Amino acid sequence: ASQPQNEKGWRARSGFLARHGRWQVAAADLARLLEIHPEDPEVWHQLAALLVASGQLDAYRAHCRKSLERFGKSNEPSTAERIAKDCLILPDSGVDLGVVSQMADTAAAVTNHWATPWFQFVKGLSEYRQGRFAKAVEWMNKVLTGVNTFILIVSSFTMVLALDSIQRGNQAKLKGYLFATI
Repeated sequence: ASQPQNEKGWRARSGFLARHGRWQVAAADLARLLEIHPEDPEVWHQLAALLVASGQLDAYRAHCRKSLERFGKSNEPSTAERIAKDCLILPDSGVDLGVVSQMADTAAAVTNHWATPWFQFVKGLSEYRQGRFAKAVEWMNKVLTGVNTFILIVSSFTMVLALDSIQRGNQAKLKGYLFATI
């Protein structure tokens, strides 16, 4: 904390704190890092999950709006995938799902990439959040038929468990599932 410009230190500390369930302090560290490096999509990505895990839902919704302002037109598939996924964690992130869907489209258009299953997953999640369940199933089936999907499948199931925890108001389970998913 005595070295506010120490990027590696802030990242390491926030990761350590998050792994030990100190979500709010970890989120505060990433918020400080975001002030130093507002162009870094990875910081935006990590902060979104921590805001939800720590119950800072209004801050999460504001964060999603700002994320879309900054990265909504990104042509970089990994950035588009992560920011879109961040804005889909909760059923109501307070953002325009049309913009999120376009970001998911940007990611899903890339088919020969190590992260293609992740890109397809976010497209399926986007379709689900928009109530287009048949399309969501189509995209999730693409994920399941892909190569090396074991980790993604486990992560996807974990996301479903996190969504169920949100529905049931079980914050203790949600926190563990949410960090594992992202």
